[in-house]
Amino acid sequence: MQNYRTKLGRLGDPEIRVNSLKHKREGQGKTAANIKKPRKAEVYYVPLPPKGESTESLETERVALLSEIKKRDNEAVIKAKMERTFSHRRLEIVEQRPMIRDFMNRWPALFKESEVNAEFLRITTKPLQAKFLAQLDNLTDKLMKILEGSKGAKGQKIKDIMAISSLKKGVQEPEDVGVVIEGTTVMNNLGSVIMAFIVLFGLIYALDLSYPNDLKYTFEFCQKILMNLDGQRLSTKMQQMKLKMFA
Repeated sequence: MQNYRTKLGRLGDPEIRVNSLKHKREGQGKTAANIKKPRKAEVYYVPLPPKGESTESLETERVALLSEIKKRDNEAVIKAKMERTFSHRRLEIVEQRPMIRDFMNRWPALFKESEVNAEFLRITTKPLQAKFLAQLDNLTDKLMKILEGSKGAKGQKIKDIMAISSLKKGVQEPEDVGVVIEGTTVMNNLGSVIMAFIVLFGLIYALDLSYPNDLKYTFEFCQKILMNLDGQRLSTKMQQMKLKMFA
């Protein structure tokens, strides 16, 4: 296996390249340091570039995208160029870990609802919005019963939140709902809180972000139970949740 990986590295395989010693940051001069690998069931974590393309040609396509996004009714061209530059964009994200503001300047086309859905599909091979909403519809009643039965301080907190939510039924959504990452508003006018959450979930995959510590179980539920991404490996809490939901 080591020989196989060595040969792949010599051929320029991107997943091998990002973990080679010469691509590690200063102070991480060990092969085991800061290993970059799929952690959320990504099928295409660092994909190969399209046949016949190089880093230089894909960078030219990226620059062309900056002009195309300024044109009206140009979704088809943008979609094709985003598809073609997927490997280039993905390697940049995984290898360089750019700041969100800098990445938005380089890849503004990604920060559209349609492209977040497309990027999620490229990474996981699963549709984001359609599957998320369908699964949520299927499981909401069971989930609500479980939450209503929660006890202790956490259970009371859940009941308080649900009581507030019930009082707000029929109230219109806020005028503007968006997503903020690293203090930067990356998307707005998303229509509803649930759509903003779905987009945030998609952006976590698209930008290879870690789940926030205080919401890790929420996102694990979304990933492994709702979306069935790596659904066979669950934390103890999610195992208990799944048993309750599907008992």
